[in-house]
Amino acid sequence: EQATALAAMEIPVLVEKPHRLPFEDASELRAALRRGGSLFRVGLTTRFHPGIRRLKSALDAGSLAEIIAYSDSYRVRLEPGTLSDWYFSRTAAGGGVVTTNGVHLIDRACWLLGGRPEVEAAEGLVPLIAGHDVEDHAQVRLRVNRTEVQLSLLWTQFETGPPELSVIGRRGMARVGFNSWRIETEDGVDEGRSDMPGDAFVAQWRAFRGRFLDRPDGPDCPGLDTMEITMQAIADIYRRFTRYS
Repeated sequence: EQATALAAMEIPVLVEKPHRLPFEDASELRAALRRGGSLFRVGLTTRFHPGIRRLKSALDAGSLAEIIAYSDSYRVRLEPGTLSDWYFSRTAAGGGVVTTNGVHLIDRACWLLGGRPEVEAAEGLVPLIAGHDVEDHAQVRLRVNRTEVQLSLLWTQFETGPPELSVIGRRGMARVGFNSWRIETEDGVDEGRSDMPGDAFVAQWRAFRGRFLDRPDGPDCPGLDTMEITMQAIADIYRRFTRYS
């Protein structure tokens, strides 16, 4: 509702992901954007992680050749107070870990592989933590541009391994973690560290501001059409593999 009101006033909008709940309708927002022509972007900070950006460049250049395996994970130990209670209410949040964290993984799989997601399977969408009305766990299988994509999502009270994206190609492989990355191909090794997670938010804001000022620089945040594809995939997961509606 807030994004629609701002778009109607022709104010540029950078909205936190997702731009709507899984079963909401974005038609009013779309109509407001058409009338006002406002700049509208959805904040997906993982697109601005330096390792993800380097992997995007390598994939676009064909350095890994044909991709034969793609797996991504987002497993988080939830300390008390990490997230507000409304995150765990189906009425307020529309869904659980698939909506909150899966939106990142689905978006970047489509962005990195250059295709639309086709949901093939989803298992284990269940609450694990007392008082949660949404799923804390999910194993999702997609197909993006002919590549099978395996996603693992988890909120837990216990210690868990760090998130990691793994891509295996015929001529190389890549591993991108929260703080580091390593991309190894026949041309050599590209690796590095990123110890300032807030840098992705700064880079995202600068990219949005550059487009607002008509001085684009670097990657772009996804717009409404791109995010609608991701949200339709999330709704498809809930519709086919849960009792959410």
